[in-house]
Amino acid sequence: MPNPHLSILVVDDAKFSSAMIGRALSQAGYQDVRFASSASEALQQLEQRPTSVLLADWLMPEIDGLELTARVRQLDETTDHYTYIILLTGKEGENVLGEAFDRGVDDFISKAAMNEQLVPRVYAADRLCNTLQRLL
Repeated sequence: MPNPHLSILVVDDAKFSSAMIGRALSQAGYQDVRFASSASEALQQLEQRPTSVLLADWLMPEIDGLELTARVRQLDETTDHYTYIILLTGKEGENVLGEAFDRGVDDFISKAAMNEQLVPRVYAADRLCNTLQRLL
């Protein structure tokens, strides 16, 4: 059973993609879903209020998903918080996964498999976030 109060921040410069993700999360029972159309906007929101799960597009103008991940990890260190980061991308290839995980990404969803994988992967993040909260 998902935690309806799990805080989720969706970061994507494509409004259509954000709307699809938001609808899927809402239908899955999540109520605390926020949106940012750029990494800069996401960082501003995170400084105001941390999130448990960050869903970010890899390819965005100015600051991409990997750079956003690095900045979120720095912010987490200063606030004693852990943000579970799921990167969304259309990129393919073996090196893509390695690079994302090396930079601090927790999970990865190919946009081609978004419909099948989004909600199950957020459920997994939800379970992990609940466990972390109990331990902290």
